[in-house]
Amino acid sequence: MNAPASVRWGDREDSACGSDSAACGRNGRAAALRYVSPQQSFVAKNLTGVQEPGRVAGVNFGRGEARMTVTYFKRYRMELSLDSIPDEVVATCHLPEGFELVGWDPAHLSLHAEVKWRSFSHEIDAHVFPCLAERQGCKQLMREISERENFVPQATWLAVRRNPFEGPQPCGTIQGLRASPREGAIQNIGVDPTCRGLGIGRCLLLAALRGFAEIGCRYVNLEVTVQNVDAIRLYTRFGFRRVETLYKVSDVQYA
Repeated sequence: MNAPASVRWGDREDSACGSDSAACGRNGRAAALRYVSPQQSFVAKNLTGVQEPGRVAGVNFGRGEARMTVTYFKRYRMELSLDSIPDEVVATCHLPEGFELVGWDPAHLSLHAEVKWRSFSHEIDAHVFPCLAERQGCKQLMREISERENFVPQATWLAVRRNPFEGPQPCGTIQGLRASPREGAIQNIGVDPTCRGLGIGRCLLLAALRGFAEIGCRYVNLEVTVQNVDAIRLYTRFGFRRVETLYKVSDVQYA
């Protein structure tokens, strides 16, 4: 994999794996730097060149029993040219029997939120973006994504498993925004842990990419936490390449 084109410190809230709890997804592709205290600024300046993947460092502030730890999570920004998706990857995108993809419907907002919560609540991204750890946070995030002017319904899909006894069961979700007239941005792609390894993520990703192409986009970007090696492997297979390294600030309070 090529080396990243650049490194940025800050608090981007437009990730492929979620959104910051304070903004819950409203900032889209544009970077949004929040207030950084002198202590946090010192930490950032002195972490340049850290090689450890995932959670880069933590610094504690506060006194008494309740304290705050400031943690920096390493993330990659990846981009894809839509005309470079390998044919052999497309050929592998087949849903298992009993599964199907359902296009965006506002009535399905709660289903997207529920599968988003099941997909991320116990993963590292719930620490990077705390709203993913809560059902209500996921619902708010989904609502804010879908209400944006640059929301792309054609790139937003729900994977469901047909159950003759209980009805369709949501098991995967992906959402897209339009970052510019020529570029789309994947916001979240999540698969229920009980349905992983079946190719559902591949099918969701391909459906979203085709949706972006349908509205005239030529490129698609996303962000991913470094420790999510399976996701990085999937994106690389599709032709995404690393173009930037980001460090996401996360404040965690503990006793």
